[in-house]
Amino acid sequence: MQRGLSLVLVTLVCGVARADEPPTPPAAPAAPAPSPAPVAKPASPSTPEQAADAVLAAIQTKDDAALKSLAGREDPDPWLVADQLIRRGEFDAAEVFAKVAPRKLAEKLPAYVASRRGKPDDPARRARALAGDAARAEGKPQGALDAYGPPEVAPLDDVLGNSLLVGRANALRELNRPRESAAAFLVAADAAERLGWPDRAYRALHQAGWSAAAASDARQSVSAWERCLRIVEPLERAPMVAIVRAELGDGYQRLGDPTKALPCYERALAANEALGDKIGTADALAILGGVHAQLGDHTKALEVLERALAAMEALGDKESVATTLANIADLLVDLGELDPALSFAKRARAAKAALGRKTHAAESLFVVGKVHEARGELG
Repeated sequence: MQRGLSLVLVTLVCGVARADEPPTPPAAPAAPAPSPAPVAKPASPSTPEQAADAVLAAIQTKDDAALKSLAGREDPDPWLVADQLIRRGEFDAAEVFAKVAPRKLAEKLPAYVASRRGKPDDPARRARALAGDAARAEGKPQGALDAYGPPEVAPLDDVLGNSLLVGRANALRELNRPRESAAAFLVAADAAERLGWPDRAYRALHQAGWSAAAASDARQSVSAWERCLRIVEPLERAPMVAIVRAELGDGYQRLGDPTKALPCYERALAANEALGDKIGTADALAILGGVHAQLGDHTKALEVLERALAAMEALGDKESVATTLANIADLLVDLGELDPALSFAKRARAAKAALGRKTHAAESLFVVGKVHEARGELG
């Protein structure tokens, strides 16, 4: 569970459960008729195309409740649903949909839809986007990059142009060209912000930070994640906020600034605790303990690592338990608490040996040696 770059983001996938009732036995003549068995609701649309179909159906049947429900969903993104309606020439439907979409996600969507009225869709650009997406889905990033085509030089003032750019950025990342990928994501984020499309802007900035980190450009990754956080916090996407705060801490660590990293990790911990994310909480505690030790506050580091150990033991994460036991042992040596240090080192050695980690078990033995050396028991 010990993470590298980011906290674990737990995604909940909700489905519609249906349980058929057993046959009802014949009722007495005077008894009321049994209630009809519940009918399972159709699955919610999962793609912009399906959502656009559902929007048109809701408008046709004048089902305002269904329309508001569709517009209130974060996935598919309302901007992408509106784009599908515009593609079909359904401008009236797009305007109705845009006006009932949540203000946090789509405050400027009605103006955007109005600006596209009467402008024909570009079939060639649309075909490039579809071909690129299909190639990526098949695991062919070079084919995807070729399909998306060269970067467009005109201002990216439409959803389709932004999607083409994001597709290129993803393909470049998959081709292990992180610097180019980061640059493309940043251009897409800038364009999305100009449009007033916050969901796309923060997602592009988040990915730009990852690509910049892969290119070993910690300064650019920190800049991207700081911008991402400023956009995503007002949207109240709590799990993403927790992730980005932790990533900012990682970025500051790469810049050699644990003082700035510490509050990022502390806020990430608080966010995970508020979410009830036990894995994220345990992970954040382990990281925080290391930062406190790095800053020289060994007493605080020990307190936090002991909390991390308890959380990991409760989760049954034997790998992280073994690692944290060793970290606590090393910290206790630095604090001069040699008897507890020896006890933790032996527990860590046994835990790692039980996992078949002979090399790591030897590392724990090294900590045992440090204890004996501190006691002056080595010749």
